[in-house]
Amino acid sequence: MISSSPAPETGPLTCPSCAWPAPTVVSAHGSARYLRCVCGRWLIEHAGVLVAVAGGSAFDTVAGRR
Repeated sequence: MISSSPAPETGPLTCPSCAWPAPTVVSAHGSARYLRCVCGRWLIEHAGVLVAVAGGSAFDTVAGRR
């Protein structure tokens, strides 16, 4: 039996750290977009799907991390 992953969520991109609904596009190359959220997190979107998150967030709870 072959199982499939659920379809990626579509719609407006939101930050997974703070749920901000409209991160700012900083750069775009083909179908890849690099966005910066107000909390400081970098988001990488490819073909409309969030594929990676990098950097610290203003909401990080680990002492000394930003």
